[in-house]
Amino acid sequence: MNKHRPDLFINTLSTMDYGVTANELSDDLAELLRAVQDTGKQGTLTLKLTVKPESLATGQVGIIADTTLKAPQQPKDKAFMFMTPDGNLQREDPRQKRLQFEAHEGAAAAAPIAAEEAPAPRAVQQA
Repeated sequence: MNKHRPDLFINTLSTMDYGVTANELSDDLAELLRAVQDTGKQGTLTLKLTVKPESLATGQVGIIADTTLKAPQQPKDKAFMFMTPDGNLQREDPRQKRLQFEAHEGAAAAAPIAAEEAPAPRAVQQA
């Protein structure tokens, strides 16, 4: 049976690189939680520790932490485009004719009502 410290993992992680690794993981976890809440989709935060013997005589090891954050993304907006016969893209359908609108004589143009000409709001009567 191993006699290691019960807090070996947490202690190692919090002291690696003077706490920078633990702080980065906390930031990544907060970002992941926000993304999961915003999108309603799952994500992952992976921590990989690589342990390499540095000196067998002294028992020294090197530990490298590698984190991977895969936060869910909001779906991107789709742009609808039309291909022209010569292979370009444009927003308007090249097969559809454009409608030409013309003003007719005698048709009154609707003018906006100025604020001073607008009717005053009526007071609400309470019962």
